[in-house]
Amino acid sequence: MKKITKPQQKEIQEVLNKIGFNNKEIDTYIQVLNLGSCALTTLSVTLNMPNSTVQSILQRLYKQGLINITNRRGRKIYNSLEPKILKKMLQSRLKEIDNIIPLLNDIANKNNTQVNVYYHEHMADIFHQALECKEKNIYEIASTSELEKILGKRFNFTKRRVHRGIKLISLRTKTKNIKIDKKELVKIRLLPQSLNFESNIMFWDNTVAFFGSKQEGIAWVAKSETMVKTQKQLFDLLWKISNKIN
Repeated sequence: MKKITKPQQKEIQEVLNKIGFNNKEIDTYIQVLNLGSCALTTLSVTLNMPNSTVQSILQRLYKQGLINITNRRGRKIYNSLEPKILKKMLQSRLKEIDNIIPLLNDIANKNNTQVNVYYHEHMADIFHQALECKEKNIYEIASTSELEKILGKRFNFTKRRVHRGIKLISLRTKTKNIKIDKKELVKIRLLPQSLNFESNIMFWDNTVAFFGSKQEGIAWVAKSETMVKTQKQLFDLLWKISNKIN
């Protein structure tokens, strides 16, 4: 075995500690790697630990796939495996975590109303969130001139939205020269002139976003199924009294 320095030993210990190994497990694993193949008694003497303790640790290492166990003349022999198995072990754990993330998100979404506030240039970050919508529908009650100021010219929201196949259902304050292109996946109605909104509301999935003006520089996002249901009911009422575009 190549001799390693104390700083290297410390580095190995710190990394293995971080991924869940205690010091006794690390010492045992390093000794198995060092010896390559050994019996329980040899390890116990080398590590200066009771047989029962070392055996318990070896069993855990075996279950994790880090060492192998064979029988030789009625005795168990513990064999080292390539250390790259550590990486595969972590990759396997990451896959398992990936599988439960949606379940954890469901729990968080059902049990918590989350509110985040955005200021000035970060207001545009909300549109990135909207483009991740699962139901592929975004609703808005909008003063388009204000939204354009918030987004800026570089953020091509329509192009990105269409690329992802997301429909926009929009109630807008009256503006000039509105043209509807079917390729843009948009439905628009014009609000009555008496409803001259200056702020904007956007909602999708279980999320509602409220925008102040560009000058005010504040917006906030709430994750709440009940708020979305309320906004949808209000939206449907406004849709019925709003004007179709010829």
